[in-house]
Amino acid sequence: MSLDSEVKKFTEISLDQANKVVKQVTNDVMTSTVKKTPVDTGQLANNWFASIGSPMFMGKRLPDQSAGDSLDGIDTVVKAYKKSDWGQSLWLTNSLDYANDIETGNKSGKAPQGMMRLSMMNAVAKFK
Repeated sequence: MSLDSEVKKFTEISLDQANKVVKQVTNDVMTSTVKKTPVDTGQLANNWFASIGSPMFMGKRLPDQSAGDSLDGIDTVVKAYKKSDWGQSLWLTNSLDYANDIETGNKSGKAPQGMMRLSMMNAVAKFK
């Protein structure tokens, strides 16, 4: 095998591994965010929307205390993400009017450290 082909093979393996890391971290942060969302009726937890490239603002989903639709959506987006998507943002949005108040601790006090903020901090800590 020539040096050129070995470098190409190494590059491809490295890119595949990098893509796996991005997918795993994305899955961890998004899933953790949903699971850290305070649950009363399940309305907030089941209205997280994952997307690639631009934020997705959908109508309200039905309440579900298990947040099944949110978790399924995350799984779908993470599985669909590929190297050709690099450079595009991965999004997790919740368009319910009180989501930001819960995230920032300004409403209810049920998630005073936030859901997404805490999930992001935990992900960053794993890389230190």
